[in-house]
Formats: sequence, structure tokens, C-alpha cells
Amino acid sequence: MLGDKSTSESVTDLPCTCGSLQLSAASHETPIVFSKANNIFELPYRDECGRVAGAIAIYHCPFCGGVAPKSEWEFVTIPSDEEERLAHLLKPIDTMNEALNTFGEPYMEFCRELLFTNLSDTADVIITEQSDRKVSWELRAKTREKPLHGT
Repeated sequence: MLGDKSTSESVTDLPCTCGSLQLSAASHETPIVFSKANNIFELPYRDECGRVAGAIAIYHCPFCGGVAPKSEWEFVTIPSDEEERLAHLLKPIDTMNEALNTFGEPYMEFCRELLFTNLSDTADVIITEQSDRKVSWELRAKTREKPLHGT
């Protein structure tokens, strides 16, 4: 919905009316994209392998300062007991083969990185192989669709 403050730090609730975000997202000459999946303008960034590692949400138009369209998604909070459960589950994993043998087929596999989305309802698990062939892991909060207003 347009016209709502995007974040607690926003100083305006006036919507963007200049169309700069839409024009930028439509151009192949700017890094701004519109994520149809999340219904938000984003600035993606890449990792050392050249793959998109994440994106920064754009809450205000960089030209006029107006509020960008609101996302229909929100990040889930990973409860501390779930973080502890996953840490205990991941602690013995030292190699990519151990991760694959323990957790099965990953949701995605990139340049020395495995993404498991089925180990938790609130967190995705990313296992990355380091140069010494040992692995590190991180948790990323999942997103979920916001409930419709009034339901």
C-alpha cells in the first residue's frame, strides 16, 4: 500500500509519484530491480562467486524521496531455542560431503555453498566450504507473506 511510512525512521508518508524507481527497474543500465516475488524495489548485491547473495530493500525513491510501494513479505524471527537446535544439529558438520550425507539434497547448491530450506520453519541454513575445505554455516531468517488486512 502506498502512503504508509516504510520504517520507523521514515520522515514522510508521502508516496513516490515521480516514477523514478519504476524507470530505473525497467532499465538494464541501473542496478535497481523490482522483485515480483516480494513486491518491492531492491538493490541486489553479489558475492565473490558473482551470484546474487542478497538484496537491500529500497523504502524511498532516491529521486523524490517518496515512499516506495510496501512489500507483501516480512522476515520471520528465528527463536533462540530454534537457533540452539540448529547449532547443535550443525556442530558436527565439517565438510560439504558430511552436510550432504546428513541433510540430503539441498534446496540449492552454488559455488561452494549449500542452501537448506527444509531444516527449520523459521531459518534457512547456508553451509559454505572454506579454502581449507572445512565448512562454516549461517542462519538466515525466512520470509513469509504478510496476512491480508482484516483476516
